[in-house]
This record gives sequence, C-alpha cells and structure tokens, in this order.
Amino acid sequence: MTDSRRTQSGQNGSLHDRLTHSVRYLKRRTLLSALLRLLAVAAFVVMVMAFFKMPIAVKVATPLLVVVTGLLLLPRHRGYREISVATFLLHLNRKIPELEESGQLLLADRTTLPPLKQLQFDRAEAAFERAVQDHSLWVPPLKAKTPIALTLLFLMLAVALYQYDWRKTARQNMYEQTAENVLLPASITEATVTVTAPPYTNLAPSVMQDLNIKTVEASQIMWRLKFSRMDGRYMLHASDGELVPFTADTDGSFRAEMIADSTGLYRIMHSTSDGEAQVGDFYTLQVFKDRAPDIDIREPEKRVLEIPKNGDPFFRSIVEVRDDFGVAGAQILASVAKGTGEAVKFRDEVFSFDQQTTTENGYQYSKDWDLLALGMEPGDEVYFSVEAWDNKTPTPNRGKSSTVIVKWLDDVEVPVAAAGIVINLEPEYFKSQRQIIIETEQLIEDQSILDAQEFKDISYGLGQAQSDLKQRYGQYLGDEFGEGPGDQLAEAGRADTGADDDHEEGHDHGHEEAEVSAPEVGHTHEGADQATSRSGAAEMIARFGHNHGDSDVGPIAKRDPKTLMKKAVSIMWQAELHLMLAEPEKALPYEYEALKFLKLAKQADRIYVKRLGFEPPPVSEDRRLTGELDDIESFRRDEAATPENDRDEALLLAGYKLLSNPERETALLSEQTRQTLTDLKDYFLQAAQDRPALITHVATLEKLIATRSLALADCDDCVTGIQRTLWHLLKDPIAQPSVGQQYYLHGDQIISDGVSTYD
Repeated sequence: MTDSRRTQSGQNGSLHDRLTHSVRYLKRRTLLSALLRLLAVAAFVVMVMAFFKMPIAVKVATPLLVVVTGLLLLPRHRGYREISVATFLLHLNRKIPELEESGQLLLADRTTLPPLKQLQFDRAEAAFERAVQDHSLWVPPLKAKTPIALTLLFLMLAVALYQYDWRKTARQNMYEQTAENVLLPASITEATVTVTAPPYTNLAPSVMQDLNIKTVEASQIMWRLKFSRMDGRYMLHASDGELVPFTADTDGSFRAEMIADSTGLYRIMHSTSDGEAQVGDFYTLQVFKDRAPDIDIREPEKRVLEIPKNGDPFFRSIVEVRDDFGVAGAQILASVAKGTGEAVKFRDEVFSFDQQTTTENGYQYSKDWDLLALGMEPGDEVYFSVEAWDNKTPTPNRGKSSTVIVKWLDDVEVPVAAAGIVINLEPEYFKSQRQIIIETEQLIEDQSILDAQEFKDISYGLGQAQSDLKQRYGQYLGDEFGEGPGDQLAEAGRADTGADDDHEEGHDHGHEEAEVSAPEVGHTHEGADQATSRSGAAEMIARFGHNHGDSDVGPIAKRDPKTLMKKAVSIMWQAELHLMLAEPEKALPYEYEALKFLKLAKQADRIYVKRLGFEPPPVSEDRRLTGELDDIESFRRDEAATPENDRDEALLLAGYKLLSNPERETALLSEQTRQTLTDLKDYFLQAAQDRPALITHVATLEKLIATRSLALADCDDCVTGIQRTLWHLLKDPIAQPSVGQQYYLHGDQIISDGVSTYD
C-alpha cells in the first residue's frame, strides 16, 4: 500500500512538472511575440529619427532603449502576470474538449479524491498527455509575419533617408556652411532698469527688468543691458527725437542714462557696417506729472457767508490741502471792499494761517477772522482764496482755491405781508419742495457710500426741511392744517369746491365734486373765496414752489387753490414721516405727489385776461418789404469752418470705424489708412502727457504701422483696447427732442376734470 502511494505521488509530481514546463513555454512564446512587435516599433523610431539631425549615439541608443524598456515593462503587464498553472488549465478546458472541463482536477492529489473523481482524473490526465505532444492545440500562433515585415520596411526607409542625407551635393553643404557664418540680429539677453525719483519725493530707487517704465516727472533712468552681439553701436531713440548712446562697461553690458520729462515711446537701435536695425520691441515710458496741491475749503461751507449787522463779526475758516508728495506752505489772498457804488475801494492783503495740523489725507490749516481787526464796518465785504504750493524743485506747483465772499450786512430786511403783519415768511434756510426731492434722490444714490449714522442724519435733516415747509404752508392755510394729516382735508376740498359752484345756476349738483368749467371773458360768477385764494396763493406758491419755466396762458380749472394746497400739506406729513425714519425711498413718492398738487394749485389760481393794447393798422401791400437800412449797422461774426475739436472728433470717429471693420485682420494698410493711424498715434501721444496710460496705445499703433496690418499676432486684445478707448473719447450723440419730466398721471381725477372742461 505504501509503494502504491509512492508511485502515485511520483506520478503526480511528474504531472506537475509537465504543467509547469508548459506554462513556461507559453510565457516564452508571449515574450517572443512582444519582442517582434517592439522591434517593429524600434524600426519606426529609427526611421523617424532619420528626419532630424542629431548625434549618432542618440540615434542608436534610442531604439535600443525602446526595446529594453518594453521588455522590462512586459512582466508587469496584467495579461503576462495572469499566465499560471490554474489559468493554463482553464485555457486547456476551452481548447481540448476531451478534458470535459475537468482540467482543474490535475492540480489535486489523486489519492484524496473519491472514486468517481479518480476516474475523471485519469481521463483528464490522458487527454493532457496527448495535448502536450501537439502544441498547435493550446499554443497561440506567433503571428510573426506582420511585425517582421514592418520592421524590415521601416529599416529600409530609414536607410534610404540616411543615404539621402549623406549624399547631399557639395553646393548644398557650401550653402549650409555659409548660413552658419551669417550673424543673427542682435537681441537683448539681460536687462536691468534703475529708476531714481527726484529727492523731494522721498521715493526709494526702484530696480526692474521690464523695459516698459512708469515713473514720476524728472526721474533719472539708467538702462543696463546685455546684447547677443558686441559689435557695432547701440542707441536709444526716444519718440521726442532725443538720442541717447549706450556706453560699454567692462562686464560686457551697455549703459545709458536719461531724465524722464514727458510720456512717450522709445526703442533701441543697433548700428553696424551692414546698416541699422531695431533691437526688441517698442517700449513705453509713462511719466506722471507732479500735480498741484488740491485745496478744499471745509469752513465756511457756503461760498457766500452773510453776517447780520447785529451779529458777531467773527468766523473761522478751515482748509484741507492735499498733495502727492507733500505741501510746502499755504497762505490766504484777501481783498477787502469798503464803500458802495463808485466810492468802493479795495485793499489787497496776504494772511497766514493760525494753525497747521497733519491729517491722514494731507494738511489742515485754520484761521480765526475778526472783521473789526480788518477795519471793516457793516456794509463792507471781504473776498479771500487760499493758495498753496508743494515742495517740487526748482519751481514748485501752486494751487488756488475758489473765492469765498464774506458780507457784513448793513441793514435788516423784514418783509411785510399783505395784511400788514411784519413776518418773515421764507427764511434763508428754507428749502423748496423741488429741492427736497433733488436732495432725497441724491441721498438714495449715495446710500452705498455713506455709513448708517450719516445716512440717518441727512435723512433726518431733509425731514426737518419738509416739516418747516409744511408748517409754513399750514400757517397760510390755517394752523389746524399744519398740525396733522387729518381726514378733514378731503371733506374740506369738497366743501370749498361746492361753495364755488353753489351760486351758479344750471350746474349739476349731484356730483360729489364740482364740475370744472372754463370761464369765458366777462363771466363774473366767481365766488369770494376763490378770489381771495388767487390773491395770496400765487404769492405763497411762487415763494415756496421753486418755479421753473414760464406759466401756461389760459385757465386750467376753477378748483379752489386752497383745497389743492391742503392736499399737498397732508401728503407732506407722510413724506416727513418716512424721512424722519430714514426711509427716503418711501418718502420720495409722497414728495412728488405734494409737488404735483402744488403745481395744480398754482395753475388753478390763474385767470384769463384779454390782451389790451395798441393795435397798429395793417401795412399795405405796396409798402411791404420796403424801407431804408442806412441807419442799421451790420453785424458780422467769423467762425472757423472746422474747429480743432471738430477735427479731433472726426479723427477719433475715423479711427473707431477703421478698427471696427470685421475684415480688418485680413486687410492690408493703404496709404490713407496708414495716415489715419499716424494721425491717431500723434493724437494719443499728445494726450498721454496728461493721461500717461494712453502711451500703450501709441506703442500698439506703431506696431500696426510697422507691420502694415490691423491685427497683431502676439497681442489679441491690443487693438480691441484702442477701440474701447476711442469709444469713450467720442462725444455723446445729440439726443432727439423728448417730452420733459411730468409729475401727473393720466388717470388722475383732477387732470380728468380739467380735460373734460375743454371737451
């Protein structure tokens, strides 16, 4: 029994060896197939490399590297790693039907199998022994013809290409030798630009590698460049005609220095015995001018300050001065005017400030004024402005503020009302309804840039102004209408309107509101209340209504103006409420509504008056268009047909149309087009003195003129940038006439009543 088991174990061992040997054989065939394909790839690489000039060592090592790399990577391939005894038996199950899908039994120990499986084991072993002898049953075909053919083809092509390269004519070799001896154009290999600002600016020197320079006026610029060629001379050409030579240093670099006075372009030229050539591109030099000091008079806030006769003749002036590089000093230029009429005398004086402090934005100066110390009396005036200068050397920039007028009034104006009561109906600080609307709209626009507290303060101030105006109208209409937006206003409107119509017979009294009719000449049925309202309402509205434009001629309606004014006062309550609550958006509709009723009240107060006067007799036909013109002096005024600004406008428009052409990228420049671009370049060059950023457009236009094209390959957005700038520089077209702003709605009942009168 023991010998039988040993014999069976030896048979199993021999079977396992045969399986392992078959798997190794299958792997070798896989490697051989991959090697044939790699040789074809290497031959293709050799053929491709024949097109390029490179060392022979590279041409030999590259295909070998391809083959070795492929063979090293093959064992890591998934298909190669999956070749094992188990997968080999699965492969045999598919290829050899005699195995009856029992190839995996060959991996087991026959002695451990049940009898039925032992019988199947014997059948599978016999089928395997027969299959091992015939490799065609389980070994994949090599398919070597295609890789070998491709390898031979690629090698033949490579040899042909190499032969062609070796058999070049002597003339071609001579031409290549000559081309190698030709010097290439000079180029910039290294660049360093040092900018030293004037000492008064307190700016540190800056070092940059960019040749497009931005600096302040009067800065010293030093270029230190290295070029690819050392022969010849290098020169810097500025757009204003200045030539700056480069001098060679011991380290092989070239140096040039210049003082930057104006914005412009510059380029670098290389001069040799063969001629002159430009090195690099056009470069920009943006020079920012030192601005004059900016002067802001903080106090007094108004440019006309009036001091009452009995008031204190003292006031304080506070001035804030800002400058980009510092303020050197400031003074006050004043003129005192004494007397009136032809006897007025002026005295000029210069004052210094009492205090000077430094703020975040600049310097703040203050001075306390005493009119008595100036020798002034009531009725005199003083005009003063502030002059400041910066620390620019050698000539400082000077700035001057607007003029402030200080009047010392010599009398007290007290207006007298129609009833004889001395009352000041309109103080200086009153704001009209239209002015309140304007400031409310401005407050809404500035909400995003104001802090919360400042926004509330301004809105509260507008609410106070609305309250003052409402109370003044209320004093005219009666105190009860200035105390609150009562519901009695609507009833009062209907009562007042009905009172006007009670005396007229034949009118329809069934309506809640009286019909509005157009009175004819001589119609004297107007009530006493209406006449009274016309005597005072017009003056009140004229003083507080902020009238713009001429009044319409003719009647509008017969409605009592007091009723409309009461309605306006009632609406002002709502506007005041929302302004006090810092809600200007909600107050604005009520403000417009109040203004609408004020205008309606003004129109309702008009009466028709027939024009009276001298009516000359008509001129006879034989005397028409005749007469003597001896005593009439002629008037003549000569104006230029094409002003300078019109020429600039025409140039900008022509340039915009030229650059907006959809076919500009393919179009060639004509002489007229080149002249337009040249004129446009000169325009931008002149404008760049005040706006240095425009110098980039000058550089772009120079490139367009040099390349004779309206498109640049290295900058897609450059031409578009010029087009956008031209669009902004063009004047806005004149708008078509349109209807002015209206405050009336088509569905308004009051307007409907007025329209029905004329229908």
